[in-house]
Amino acid sequence: RGLRSPAASCRMQSLKRKVADLLNELESALSGPPASAPADEAADAAVAAEEDAMPPPATASLSPFSLGSGSPFAMGSPARSPTQHRSIAFDMAAAFVQAGSAPGARRPSTAGVRKLETMAELEALVGASEAAPKPPACRPHSRDDFSGRIRTFRSARGWFDKPDAVAPLVCARFGWCLDHTTPDLLVCAVCSARVKSPAMLHEKEAVDALAAELRNGHRPLCPWLGNPSPEAFGSLLLPSPAGSGAPPSLVEGAPQACEALRQRVAGLLRLPYLPAFAPSLGDALDECARAAGVSGGADALLRALAERTKPTSGGSGGALSASGGGGRGQDSAVARRHQTALTLALCGWRPGVAVTPAGAAEPQPTLECVEDGRTLGLWHYQRLEPAMGVPPSVPTPVTIEAGRPATVGWKRARVDPAADSSGRPRLDPIREHRPWSPWVAVTRGDSMPAWMRCAVLLLPTGGGGGAEANAASVSAALALL
Repeated sequence: RGLRSPAASCRMQSLKRKVADLLNELESALSGPPASAPADEAADAAVAAEEDAMPPPATASLSPFSLGSGSPFAMGSPARSPTQHRSIAFDMAAAFVQAGSAPGARRPSTAGVRKLETMAELEALVGASEAAPKPPACRPHSRDDFSGRIRTFRSARGWFDKPDAVAPLVCARFGWCLDHTTPDLLVCAVCSARVKSPAMLHEKEAVDALAAELRNGHRPLCPWLGNPSPEAFGSLLLPSPAGSGAPPSLVEGAPQACEALRQRVAGLLRLPYLPAFAPSLGDALDECARAAGVSGGADALLRALAERTKPTSGGSGGALSASGGGGRGQDSAVARRHQTALTLALCGWRPGVAVTPAGAAEPQPTLECVEDGRTLGLWHYQRLEPAMGVPPSVPTPVTIEAGRPATVGWKRARVDPAADSSGRPRLDPIREHRPWSPWVAVTRGDSMPAWMRCAVLLLPTGGGGGAEANAASVSAALALL
């Protein structure tokens, strides 16, 4: 390494001094106030004086971005310098930070939030929200909703031995359903109100108190208050006006009642097998024939009803009319099958949802009554004929001892002296209805059960299609309004 010349050493020393001076000036500029500090302090003092002179906001919750009086962005506010705007913006940001960090303050969470980028994602989100279950609605004029509330009383033990004033038909009319876990407990699906009934109601005061609770037991804002379902929903007939002497009339009229009967018969004929009837049913049909003015007993009554419900253009009319071709002693399985279906339909039964009982290989047919929520398993009864196309894989029922009923599956079988060797009884479609069923109830001013009155009104001899019956229907409907 060679020695530096004196000139080079002088230049190096001069450069070091300049660098040191620059570093000192930079450090002084960073640590000390700037040269224009007095001017900035004067500007800050002017801003503070102006802020003190500003009127207070009208309310404590006034948004800083409001255009009202007291806001920095108020209409007509004096022009401000950039320094003043920076100071105001700083104060606003500090206020928002302080509010967000205050104890108990809630900040909007962005967890799980994702931006929707495509229209397909947006449509899927809207479809999912529409498919979500909606809360039950109050629709007092919907028969389907009324039937749904009646079905909650399917278990007889849940609302056992209650007077007519608080029968399931009355409870469903005022919007109540039976709780499926607690006996004697009613629940409103709209307002979640609950009404607990005593297990036994024998005193009139207790019955009146429970009836009043059915009307007024909903929550204050529940739409069921003062808005019950029509009284006609719980009846098959309209009572005649007081003092008129006319019989009750059909709620839907004779043509609609005939069509409903025809549809029930057609559905029953599609079942794989039908039950055999108890001997007591023949006496009830004979009495119905006498009330309708039909001579010949039950066979003549069924022939007349088959002819009355026969469609005008083909269809199942031939099959229905064949049901009365040879009388009660007719040995035709087809005729007996049609008579059985017509009798079941006349008593209010229709095909239900097939179920698979314990021990059965395939689903078995059931009967149901929509008006009282009753369901019967046909495998509990003797068959009218062997099953057509269905293997005999029904469960063996419990043997019934004489004089006492036995529980078979989910249905209590009745004692039948004519039961077969397996213990299966014959079906009485009238006795199997609930005691409060509209089909066995006697309408006010009438002397016969509703199913019998419906049969009488459907026949021409019963006056079901005349002008007098239509006028009575109108008068009864107006009397109920």
